[in-house]
This record gives sequence, structure tokens and C-alpha cells, in this order.
Amino acid sequence: MEINTSADRPPVNGTSLPYDVLQTEVLRALRGERSSREMSAFLGFSFDQYGRWERGDVRLRWSAFEKVCQACSIDLRSAFFQTYGFLPAALETERFARDLFQQIGGPLAHRELAERLCVDSERVDRWVYGRTEMTFPEVCHALYQFTGQGFFSWLSNAVPIAQLPSVIPFAAQGESERSVYLSFPYAAGLEAAVQLEAYKKLPRHDSNWMAEVTGLAVEVVDRMLPILESVQRLKRVGDKYEVNPSFVNVQGGSREGLARLTRYWTEQALRRFQTPTGLPVTKRGNPNAILFRVAPVSRQATMAITEALVKCHNEISKILDNDNEPAEEIRIVIGHHFSADEQP
Repeated sequence: MEINTSADRPPVNGTSLPYDVLQTEVLRALRGERSSREMSAFLGFSFDQYGRWERGDVRLRWSAFEKVCQACSIDLRSAFFQTYGFLPAALETERFARDLFQQIGGPLAHRELAERLCVDSERVDRWVYGRTEMTFPEVCHALYQFTGQGFFSWLSNAVPIAQLPSVIPFAAQGESERSVYLSFPYAAGLEAAVQLEAYKKLPRHDSNWMAEVTGLAVEVVDRMLPILESVQRLKRVGDKYEVNPSFVNVQGGSREGLARLTRYWTEQALRRFQTPTGLPVTKRGNPNAILFRVAPVSRQATMAITEALVKCHNEISKILDNDNEPAEEIRIVIGHHFSADEQP
């Protein structure tokens, strides 16, 4: 796997995506060689509505974007499923915003959603209760804010990223991070280690200490640190490392790469790290009780199970996001999603 660690890539951390410019670029790419008036007529308008959207004169409502995608034979519901593992109940109805936030944000209060999106909480109320329809830039903002680089995997289902100049640096950053995580599954362990309170108390960086904590060879630690720096995941501050706070999302990777990543951390969770009870774990086995069940289920049961898993995942994520206490231990939280629909 080729790993892009170009040092001359423009930094994007802490910079907001230009959502209004993105709207123009997406619409321009979707109409292709047709003029905006031809595209408007294709959509059934007697005036240049498409040009007004493309120029930004009029807000592109989400339902209007969905109709544009339908006309261009783009399946947005499938794009949500392929990227995020869920099917929105509806793309044009008042339920869309409520379903979207439930899936990507979990059980967050409207005030918390508003804070994350930097909007007024009353506007979130109007979205969720169907009194105001979200616009295309607002949906993009929510997806990027809550799902990180997975947003670009979703967006590429409609338009190739290469046709969207304003977001290419952001997507390139995400691809570099994703390629490192897929090629070196243990990279996340190094990030976790430098956030431990014990590391922060060290007078200077110690690769031997980090190797002992992560179970990696010292040579691997020394080789990985410059790579994580080059993709802006770690930064050197004084004599030690700190983690760049941006969120990494590996959605959009190859099936083989994702399988290798999840297999590595599943094995680490089962064989090496300490159990929740504090019992020691040897490398030969895991004292945790393991239970699994393989069963034929109906489509209704499948959706109910998926909803329960998403709820559990969101609750765990909320605990992690709200943990402001000193980090004393490393824990592995793994969520596996299997779908028989993905197999012939």
C-alpha cells in the first residue's frame, strides 16, 4: 500500500471546510458538460434554478440536492449505507434530520449538537422537529464534524474528490492518515501511549518506555514516530510528543485493509491487555468469557439489532468524549459490523 506522507501538503487541522464553495463545486461537477440552464430544464424548471444554486444565490435545500442526485442516477441512501452502515429512513421527509443526528451523533441533547456544529440550538430544534429543512452545506458540515474523514468517502459516491479543488487538501490529509492506520494497525496504540499520565510525567521522550507499554519493539516505535509526525497525527513539543486532537476515521479503506486493522486490535484485546476486572492476561490466552451466536434472522430483526449496536456504540463514544480525567490506562473499544448483503 502506498503511503502519502508528503511534507509539503498544506496543513488543514483546525481549518473549517469551505462548505459554500463545496456546494458550487459539487453542482458544477454534477452537470458536467451541460449548461446550468440545460440542467435546470432537465430537472423540470422553466428558469435557471440550477444556476442560482450553483452561484450560491439561493440555498440548496437537502431535498433539492437529493432530486439532483436522482436525476444523475446517484443513490444517496446507498451511499449512507456503504459509508456509515445505516439507511436513512427518508431523504426528503421531516424525519431526515432526526434520523441523521441519531446515527452520527448518538443520544446528544440539542444543545450539545448545537455546540458541536456552532449553530443556535433553536435551529437544531427546527431541523429535528421538521420545521426547517437542512441545506446541503449544513448536512455536509454535520457529517464532517461527527464522522471526520469518513465524510469524504460519502461525498465521493456523488462526485470524485479530484473534481472538488476546495476539499482536496482535507481529503488528502485523511487519505494519508487512513493509509498509515491500515498499513500499521498498531499506530493507534502509540497515540494512546503518549496521552497516558505516566508519559506526560516523563522528563523526556523514552522509546523503551513506550515499547513496554504498547508491547512493540523499540525499533518499531522509533520507525513509527516520524511517520505519525509526517501525517500530522503526532507533534513534537519540547522533548516529548503530543497527539494532534483531530479525529481519524478509516472508513473508505479496502476490505482487506480494514480486515487487517480489526483483526490486529481484536487479537490485542483478547490476548494482551488487562481485563476489566484487573486480572493479569498472559499472551497465551484471555481469561474473559467470550460469547457469540450465529443465527438466521429476519430483515426486521436485523435492523433492530443494528439499531441496538449503534446505540451501544454511541453511548460508549459519549463516555470516551466526555472523559476529562487523567488517562491512566489503555483500553481497546472495538465495534465489528458484518453484513451478509456484502457477500455474493
